[in-house]
Amino acid sequence: MAAEKGNDYTLKRKVNPQYTEKQLQELAEDLLNYVETSKSIHLAPWCRKHKKSTSWLNKLAETQPIIAAAHAEAKALLAAKVLNSSFYGEGNATVGMAYLPVYDQDFRKYQEWKSSLGKEKLEHAMSAFDAFLEMQKKVNEKKK
Repeated sequence: MAAEKGNDYTLKRKVNPQYTEKQLQELAEDLLNYVETSKSIHLAPWCRKHKKSTSWLNKLAETQPIIAAAHAEAKALLAAKVLNSSFYGEGNATVGMAYLPVYDQDFRKYQEWKSSLGKEKLEHAMSAFDAFLEMQKKVNEKKK
């Protein structure tokens, strides 16, 4: 790989820059250090520090297992940070609940499950209401 030979032109490419294992490890460590020490609940400032966008981080996480693991761990740490600040008095719990599904996959799945229960009950209630309306129509027709 060109990046391992010391050529840095691949790092400067706009599309699919190549990184050595050492560089990826350093990026992963830097990401986790940033999440642990920063007060921010967003990864965009870290990406900006590296003069990249969040889409760069997401794409790197899709293609590099080291970054994928660090990205997942960073999201878990951010979820914990959101929970701690929201529910222990430092922040707003409503805002925390809005941001939590962004970082915590288990919480997102819980919200989707909870939402699906509500939809099923609503559909059941609507079908019962439709049946009631049909029954009322038949009663009204018999009265005429």
